[in-house]
This record gives sequence, C-alpha cells and structure tokens, in this order.
Amino acid sequence: MAVSFLLTVISVLFAAGRRGEGPLFLGALGLSAILFALECLGLFLPALSRRRGNLLPIRIAALISVLLLLFWLAAVLLGLRLIG
Repeated sequence: MAVSFLLTVISVLFAAGRRGEGPLFLGALGLSAILFALECLGLFLPALSRRRGNLLPIRIAALISVLLLLFWLAAVLLGLRLIG
C-alpha cells in the first residue's frame, strides 16, 4: 500500500508540474500504483480468515488501497472524457 501511495504521489506531482503533459513513464507509474493497490487487496482477503492478532492495520491498508483505486479510476475516466 505504501508503494502504491508513493507512486501515486510522485505521478500526480510530476503531472501537475508539467501541467498534465507528462512523458510516457507517468503512465507506467500509474499502472504500477494500480497493480500494487490490487496486490494489497489480494493480500487482505486471506488475512481476514485469520482471527488472531490485530486486524486494524490490515483494514486501514485495504481501505487506503480502495481509495487509491477509486482515485485512479476517476483519473482515467476523466482523462478519457477529456480526450473524446
């Protein structure tokens, strides 16, 4: 989750610095952020089956991953709408 968040912040800051006209590696950063967030959710589901230990950090990480995925979905849809 932390890697996904870091990649998201880097790509947003770089794109804002270029006023939305960034190079192709911004797409790679965004895709990597999405994949890391999905991996976090993939690790979250088996962790729910365990009833021992503190699940609060796992739930917080999963919530942040879902929020990052929603952010990227909105960014992609907004980008597609502006293109078309």
